[in-house]
Amino acid sequence: MGARSLAAVLALSALLVFFGAAVHGFFQGEPPEGLDAKRVVIPEGAGLGSIGAILKGEGILDDARWFSLVGRIGGADRKVRAGVYRIVPGTPGGRILRLLQKGANEVVRVTIPEGLRVPEVARILASALPIPEEELLRLASEPVFAGSLGAPGPTLEGYLFPDTYFFFPTDPPQLVLGRMVETFRKRFSAEEEARAAEMGLSAREAVTLASIVESEAVLPEERPLIAAVYHNRLRLGWKLQADPTVQYALGTREPPLLVDLEFDSPYNTYKTQGLPPGPICSPGEESIRAALHPAEDSSALFFVASGEGGRHIFTSTAEEHGRAKRKARALRDSP
Repeated sequence: MGARSLAAVLALSALLVFFGAAVHGFFQGEPPEGLDAKRVVIPEGAGLGSIGAILKGEGILDDARWFSLVGRIGGADRKVRAGVYRIVPGTPGGRILRLLQKGANEVVRVTIPEGLRVPEVARILASALPIPEEELLRLASEPVFAGSLGAPGPTLEGYLFPDTYFFFPTDPPQLVLGRMVETFRKRFSAEEEARAAEMGLSAREAVTLASIVESEAVLPEERPLIAAVYHNRLRLGWKLQADPTVQYALGTREPPLLVDLEFDSPYNTYKTQGLPPGPICSPGEESIRAALHPAEDSSALFFVASGEGGRHIFTSTAEEHGRAKRKARALRDSP
């Protein structure tokens, strides 16, 4: 072997050793300690070149070209996934590539309280996730979409179950709403549906009644008593006369005025007989349980807010109800 050939071999060997060491460090190094992770958004369809540029721009990588080159050699360019990530600056490129192939590592925690209507749920979701509120509202009102999720109604009103959820920012609105309806179906299972049938109610009717209970109750222990009032009224063929149904018909949360009780709507239970056409909010588990298991020993047909810590006065006759209202009014007016 000539001198030039030997030099070429040695140079190639040195290059391979250097390249091997560099690649080893690329994949095996550890992220530096003491640095806070940065939030990085990887767009849909982004290639390794543009991803490297994003990471370099955020101060996470020093050499975007090396990142792109090694990633392409390993075939990572076909496996990276869009999403939102938290990455510590100085993290080895190989670790970053593995992370990008695994998927988004940032989740968003969203809590949906009991008793909210679809527009209110959509507002909370849109404020936490990059999903337009209008898109959530559109999907929630589509009968075909509701049917595809197994919701017992033409819209998702009443079935976006109140709970704490964890979503990825890249989750599409169909998945977000679908997970909430799935939670409802787990909480309102075949057992609850069978119980509703025993009471002569469909699943939708049971949830509708539970949504009224949810809207009326302040104290948890009163839910079964409130449910009993409405069950008693239904059994006697009386109008429910539930203020929250009027509020829902009017699209407000304000207490209804006397003139509002004449508002023409199938949801106005001061004018229509029986339950309204569907839920007026998303009831929680306790209200569903109360609707299916009302207080058994209650003959109450009326209740009124007492003005004391969210409590109600329950009565069985119109005369008693009149006295209870006067008592409650006196308590509210007293200094």
